[in-house]
Amino acid sequence: MTKNITNLILKNIFILVIFHSSLCIISSKANEIINLTEEDIASMSIEDLLNIEISVSSSEKDKIFTTPSSVSVIDKGMIKQYNFQTISEAVDLIAGINLGRTYIMKDIPNARGILQDHYANKVLILINNIPSWSAITGEGANVNRININDVERIEVLKGPASVLYGTNAYSGTINIVLKESNKKASNQLYMGFGDKGVLKSGGNFIYSKDDFNLFVSAHSGDEKGHDFSSKSETENETILMREYEKVSNFTLSSKFKDHSLLFNTYSINSSVLWALAPTIAGGAGKNQALSGYLLNYMFDPTFFGWWNLKFNATYDWNDRNFSRSKDDLTHSNIDGYRLATSLKTNMSLLDAFKITPNIALNDLNFEFGVDYDYRKSNEYKNYTVIDNKLVSNNNMNDKNTNEYSLFGQGKYSVGPFKLIGTELPLTLLLGTRYTQNELFGNNISSRGTLVYPLSDKNSLKFIFGQSYRTPSLFELYFETPEKTVFGNKNLKPETSNSYELSYLTSFDKFFIQTLVYHADYQNAISRTKRLKDDAKDTSTMYTNNLPFSANGLEVEIKYQNPEILNAFVNYNFIKGTNPEKITAFDFKYVPEHTIALGLSKKIYDFSASSVLNLYSQTTGPVGTNGTIIPMQYTIDLNLGYDQALFGRNIRHNFSVKDILDGRMLQPEFVRKKINEVPLGVGRRFSYSLQVDF
Repeated sequence: MTKNITNLILKNIFILVIFHSSLCIISSKANEIINLTEEDIASMSIEDLLNIEISVSSSEKDKIFTTPSSVSVIDKGMIKQYNFQTISEAVDLIAGINLGRTYIMKDIPNARGILQDHYANKVLILINNIPSWSAITGEGANVNRININDVERIEVLKGPASVLYGTNAYSGTINIVLKESNKKASNQLYMGFGDKGVLKSGGNFIYSKDDFNLFVSAHSGDEKGHDFSSKSETENETILMREYEKVSNFTLSSKFKDHSLLFNTYSINSSVLWALAPTIAGGAGKNQALSGYLLNYMFDPTFFGWWNLKFNATYDWNDRNFSRSKDDLTHSNIDGYRLATSLKTNMSLLDAFKITPNIALNDLNFEFGVDYDYRKSNEYKNYTVIDNKLVSNNNMNDKNTNEYSLFGQGKYSVGPFKLIGTELPLTLLLGTRYTQNELFGNNISSRGTLVYPLSDKNSLKFIFGQSYRTPSLFELYFETPEKTVFGNKNLKPETSNSYELSYLTSFDKFFIQTLVYHADYQNAISRTKRLKDDAKDTSTMYTNNLPFSANGLEVEIKYQNPEILNAFVNYNFIKGTNPEKITAFDFKYVPEHTIALGLSKKIYDFSASSVLNLYSQTTGPVGTNGTIIPMQYTIDLNLGYDQALFGRNIRHNFSVKDILDGRMLQPEFVRKKINEVPLGVGRRFSYSLQVDF
């Protein structure tokens, strides 16, 4: 298996290099024939990555070598180089993250092999560090509710994060950072079209004056989609459908002095693989409408230069409507909201007491806070479309829960100690969150990190983290009138413990981040057969799984040298322990190896890039020992051209996604009655035009 992967990688590296060779030959004497400005080189340098202040891993912004968590960053330079067209496409390339689908949802981020059963409620989605997720089913906000053109960078924290963010940050966190007002920022209009009926347009506007900053964006996209067939749970039935998608969103982010406002609203209409079950009678191919909005206000003053206060208030509403029948005359509507508030204070004691940093005390910082979260299910109803007649409410009307938590964190730095090789201070961070939920009592989760910097571009990190996720309202109370699916009020919250050792280094034009980890998971929640000994009873119930563990290796290598070539390689290995004792989290459904490889080159006003994404073989659920799903991979190619016209920079992008037209598959791990489901959409051609002004 390893030999096959190696051969395929070498084969496709050869394809990618051939694709770039004509450009690279021209640039063999880059200093003589390429006239890159200093700003161009800076915008693509490795130094930009090293100097990004990451906000997802702690309450204080920090650079990647000293941030107290394992974080991967995709910045706007990388987005431009590789012409990523959606956030999900970019995130899927990160080591330890892969995008999957269930028969209800697609573009589901899975972190470190923890598959998301029916709803994606184990990876938390943030917009400018503001959490957004469904109050009823718990799934994170659709990652494509923000257009990729509006993104400054994407920060991905892999591993436990509930000490920082509370429930739902169980196995990872994705923070979408909107474009920021700075000297390199520009307003933008864009449009694009492609085969399969792709048509999109939008723009963003940035304004900054004195203490006022404003970002506004709007986007609309329509993809008529591709036709494909899939297996059905009914042996004599083949599902024929078209996978289309219509997206629109609007985002506003503003800041005036210490006051900030964030508003995002979205509408997504798409065909679901199956609405109820893998059958035409279950609504295969019918429309699913997702909509919602997030409104957040923040007051963030600093007093005396050492005491920061941060108040947050959030209203997060989501609605989902989908078909439940072949004739499309019966629908379900899910409507609910979250109210969340928090008050945090951060104090630098060295500044407070005017202590000069020394070898025994270089930094001393404390943070305390309180969070409150209220979740309300307005409805999860089945109704007839023609007359809006209620069929059932699925035991979800007016269900609610609330929880509050207390959070504390301290950072202590000492050194540097030149005798043991450190040129920067050693930093120890310890944090704890106490959570009180009205249904599940209390929990204490903690985190700790020791950052050992060998130099300003070499560091070791020892990381321990715990996570805690309370069951969603859906997992607790849902019950169909046909008695086919049951929630479970006796569920226990999910918890986990994670241990990591990470090494980061940068030299010449390289940046390397590699880590090994071990994680233990307790009470993981999934939907399982209710009466296991009764073959006639096919009903399911949400239950807690037996404990299980996973070990993994993640490697990220980035090379940035505009005069020669830009490239990245991301590799992930994961191995779950005792998979035969668990159900939904069986690691045979998870590829042991994933590899992403990208190459990018710019010459004069032309650019070219290509990306290989590879998953090793997995095993589906059908058969005594399962049925093998072979290795899956795609190759994307992109060409770009920049021109100046009427004082504006115009960029043309030509893209071919999945040039080999592979039919990506993944195991159908949810119902387990068929072996695999289609994941990829095949070869796609597109053109886009961006105008900066």
